[in-house]
Amino acid sequence: MPASASADRAAWLAELRLDEAPHLVAALDALLRSVCRQTGAQGAALVLDNGSRRWVASATEGAWPAAPDASSPVQIGELGIGCVQLWSPSGPCDMALADAARVASALLDARLHERVLTSILERERMASAAGSDWLWETDAEGFVTWVSDSAERHTGWPVSREIGAHASRFVRPPPGPEELASWNRYRADREAHRPFREAICERDTAHGTMLAAMSGQPRFDQSGRFQGYRGAARDVTAEVAQRHAARQAHQQLMQAMDAVHAALMISGPDGRVQASNAAWKSLLNTMVASGLYPDAAGREEEFVRWRLSLASPDAPTQELSFGDRTVLVSDKRLPDGSTVHLSIDVTEQRRAEQGRRETEARLSAVLRAVPDLWFVVDRDDRLLMCSDEHHPLLIAPFEQQRGQRLGAVLTPPYDTMAQAALTMARGTGETQRFEYESVTLDGRRHHFEARLAPMPDNQVLYLTRDLTDLRQLERELMVLQRAIETDSSVPIIVTDATRDDEPIAYVNPAFERLTGYPREEALGRNCRFLQGADRNQPALAALREALAGEQPCTVVLSNRRRDGSEFLNELSVVPIRDAQGRVMQHLGVLKDVTERVRAAERLRVSEDLYRSVAATISDGLLVVGPDGRIVACNPSACEMLACSPERLSGRRLSELGYRIHTEADLPFTEAEHPVRQVLLGGPPVRDRALQLHRPDGSTRTMMLTARALSGAGSPAASCLVSFRDVTDQRVAARALAVAEERWKFALEGAGDGVWDYDEDTRRIFYSKSWKEMLGHAESEIGPSLSEWSDRIHPDDRAAVLAAIAEYRSGRRSSYQTEHRLRHRDGHWIWVLDRGKIVERHADGRPRRVVGIHTDITRLKQAEQALMDKQAAELASRAKSEFLSRMSHEMRTPLNAVIGFTQLLKLQPDGGPAKVAEYADHVLRASEHLLGLVNEVLDLQRVEEGRTEMQPQALELAPFLDSTLDLMRPAALREGIALTNQVPAGRWVHADARSLRQVLMNMVSNAVKYNRNGGWVVISLLPAPPGRCVIAIEDTGSGLSDEQLSRLFQPFERLGHETSAIEGSGLGLVITRSLIELMGGTVTLSSVPGAGTLARIDLPAADPPASAPPSPANVPPVIEEQRPMDQPALRVLYVEDNRINALLFEEAMRVLGGIELLVAENGADALRTVEAWTPQVLVLDANLPDMNGNELLVRLRRRPELAGVPAYMCSADAMPEDLQRARDSGFQGYWTKPIELNMVSAALDAQRPAAPA
Repeated sequence: MPASASADRAAWLAELRLDEAPHLVAALDALLRSVCRQTGAQGAALVLDNGSRRWVASATEGAWPAAPDASSPVQIGELGIGCVQLWSPSGPCDMALADAARVASALLDARLHERVLTSILERERMASAAGSDWLWETDAEGFVTWVSDSAERHTGWPVSREIGAHASRFVRPPPGPEELASWNRYRADREAHRPFREAICERDTAHGTMLAAMSGQPRFDQSGRFQGYRGAARDVTAEVAQRHAARQAHQQLMQAMDAVHAALMISGPDGRVQASNAAWKSLLNTMVASGLYPDAAGREEEFVRWRLSLASPDAPTQELSFGDRTVLVSDKRLPDGSTVHLSIDVTEQRRAEQGRRETEARLSAVLRAVPDLWFVVDRDDRLLMCSDEHHPLLIAPFEQQRGQRLGAVLTPPYDTMAQAALTMARGTGETQRFEYESVTLDGRRHHFEARLAPMPDNQVLYLTRDLTDLRQLERELMVLQRAIETDSSVPIIVTDATRDDEPIAYVNPAFERLTGYPREEALGRNCRFLQGADRNQPALAALREALAGEQPCTVVLSNRRRDGSEFLNELSVVPIRDAQGRVMQHLGVLKDVTERVRAAERLRVSEDLYRSVAATISDGLLVVGPDGRIVACNPSACEMLACSPERLSGRRLSELGYRIHTEADLPFTEAEHPVRQVLLGGPPVRDRALQLHRPDGSTRTMMLTARALSGAGSPAASCLVSFRDVTDQRVAARALAVAEERWKFALEGAGDGVWDYDEDTRRIFYSKSWKEMLGHAESEIGPSLSEWSDRIHPDDRAAVLAAIAEYRSGRRSSYQTEHRLRHRDGHWIWVLDRGKIVERHADGRPRRVVGIHTDITRLKQAEQALMDKQAAELASRAKSEFLSRMSHEMRTPLNAVIGFTQLLKLQPDGGPAKVAEYADHVLRASEHLLGLVNEVLDLQRVEEGRTEMQPQALELAPFLDSTLDLMRPAALREGIALTNQVPAGRWVHADARSLRQVLMNMVSNAVKYNRNGGWVVISLLPAPPGRCVIAIEDTGSGLSDEQLSRLFQPFERLGHETSAIEGSGLGLVITRSLIELMGGTVTLSSVPGAGTLARIDLPAADPPASAPPSPANVPPVIEEQRPMDQPALRVLYVEDNRINALLFEEAMRVLGGIELLVAENGADALRTVEAWTPQVLVLDANLPDMNGNELLVRLRRRPELAGVPAYMCSADAMPEDLQRARDSGFQGYWTKPIELNMVSAALDAQRPAAPA
């Protein structure tokens, strides 16, 4: 045995493991030696082949010359085929070889059966140990060799999808860090060929991504070589998700504990700390460091028992004292035995409570007597709730007031004041105050103070206080009433007069809001920190003097807030005495009077300014008394009225001959006069246009404003009237409006949008057409430049901005761009944007730019459509050329394959049975490949609209019978019953060839995807007049809705790409196109697991007067014997491909009665016909020196060949190729691979008649 034999033997099939069966090897060796003795052979060998590799199972000496002299096949189960080979036998060896092959096959089958049983036992033992969802095996390279059937239940894929594939195709690292660690351990174990357990991986399934836990055990042969892994897997997606959820819940628990300000700790049943928050650690550390926490050293178990003894399921709150610290504890025992300990250090609260008890005792009586009433006003100014719905100070029962606007509850003028206060409170965020009077439920008129403070969600707190009794008690109850306002908007401060430096003991939230200092920073400090560096204010001396004399006082101080801003503080200080009259505290009430002081100053300045402005402004000013007489006037008023101040003073304008009319020049009645309405308490008049008729007969248009010089709602003491002459402005405005209307009409009539940009104000005007071009109303686009720039397409923005920059810098003479803008509904429109600088600054910078937008979307769409059409035509031509070339290149070799296979089947003796069987296989595979080529070409013809239709009336029943006859052999092989239930006399209007192709496609699918023992039934369904609905129903596996949605897509096989069922995924696409070309439709419905129903809806037809016979597809049969006296038919075949020529020669030999000459090119053909005249010409389309069309033209020039029938034989099958051949004079076109029956029929038709 050569050296390579041992290596081949070491690589023997893993399933047989011959190295582990020495008795079997010895038996095989003995068998081969016995054969050598019987046949006298010099050597023998048993060689096995599984299709991809070759192994030598056993061999004798001298068994390795170049090739064996005799062999006999050996079949080993489904693993492969082998053979027993002999070298140099000296006698007959067929019977000995056959006997040896049968014995070897039996021995190896027994070994294979033994290995299968052993593998099954090993897998079952692993399955019971692993408790897994499915089992698997891989070889040494990691390729999957076996998967248990249970895998399909979990992955949704058949096991055949995974067997033979590498494991890395299905598994990958998991996403989580914890799972990734197990993956890394798995990779290390796998590289070292070590066992691994519970390795988490992520894998694909038909239902999505799954997390799986894999466990594997390495397999080794007897020599210690690694053979692969055998293992188990289970779906742990839910388990991992639960672990993640548990971790997330724990993290959320810890975050929630840290968010709690109280000290929180969780202990286990043994008292050990399981979790705690930062507050608990801080509290514990503080108390241990201070020596306040009980010393449990040496008594840990006793301390734990004491601490756990406090716990109970209802967790009552207990107060424990640790030295001078007071801690509230709550210990709740949970069902699992753990305990939640809650601790809150309330020492400071208890101290503060102790300090407040005495004050609260003194104030409790006052708190009960306070008559204050408050309301909550919602965002719509409606009363939402009340502190006491039965309070005696209510104006009306609150049930009647609930939901009413605050202004509607109060009477004028207080309703206006309330509305203004609400607006100011929301707008400024500050508390507003006003006073009002109203009659309450008891019928008494009370004087109230209202305070409005803003609240969240745009609500307002409306606090009303009865000042009727307060006015009487304010002197003796001032301090106590201020003290109870801790929850109001009044800032309050209390200092401890009994301690050195009189530190602050209390401040309320209003103080914090006013000063910005939180309570913690203010407590314990002297009030002087509010003064900043200004410690020498004059008011401080008065304050110190009052404090020293234990007297109340009110001063205005300049104070500083925490952020450094200054405010003027009106501080009212009252001493608080005990029962013995000693001063214990000072109560201070702060009030920010910054605005009041500044307003007073502004008023003083304003009055001075008014006096100076009144004399200088251009508007006329008149002060009119309550009797309508002029009290004062300014120079401009005298000038516009053309009257001296002396003449105006004390007179009414009507007395001087002046008449005031409305803007429409209608006279006022006395009650309608605007000035009189203001004097009677009416609302102010602002910018009201009036016509003033002067005594000289002239009329001027005046813009008048009048307001009372006292509060609104009551008769005015006087009225301030200002007016200005706008006569000339009105005339100019009317002229401008007319010009603008003409301008807008001209531009908008052209359909262009106009824009006008002002560089100084950064505002831009967009015309109505500009906005409508983008789908917007006028009110939807503002005057900002971003309204345009934000709508520019991102791909166009840079070019547009560059064009603008170049135009502004003078590098281009005009601005014009084409770009896209976003329409209101989201799509893009193309605009031609043109602009020009119409005004510049003195330094040359642009000041105003005007331009127009023109919608050129249709133009751009037309350009794009033209380019798309040209591109589509170019792509279509390229595709057609490719398909033509592909068809030619595939048909040429198929011609030889199919042709020689047909010749094998036509041999008279039939040949060996195996040869016939193999010929059937080759022919069927070749015809399938040819069908694929034809389907691609059919799809191309359908897509290009080049399918020729010849519709006619067809009777369905016989047409369907002939079609089913063609499909019946395939149905019988699959065990499928075909039934035609269409009654006779039903006709359709259709193309016969296309309809047969449609029916064969549909029935072929119904057969291929059916089940053994199933059936396919063709029937008719009810249809409207003029229509005929053919139903094709099967009992196959059915389709889901998702599969139905993808059914009519090219090359879509719905997951059967790797199955044994043949198909291209084009049949249904072509079927639907052909049915639509015949004026019909096709629909499918299916029930998974039950079957599919196809409905073909076609135009119905009436029977013709004389019905032609229905088309049939019965192929001609080659006549095996020709009459001996019939003369031979002379045929010239021109073909440059030697194999195709040989095929044609053999076919003609089988046909008989043919005298055939073959020429390899056009020149040989022309030389041949000079001495020999053929009766039939068969020409290839593509010859080395000329094409078939050119050759036929030159042959026809010979008189004797002018009428000889010619046939084109070519692998070119495009429609234009067939048409070109017909135009050149060819009688027929034989597409390679040729059908010998069709060739036989054509040649028989050209044979000369036999002599009588």
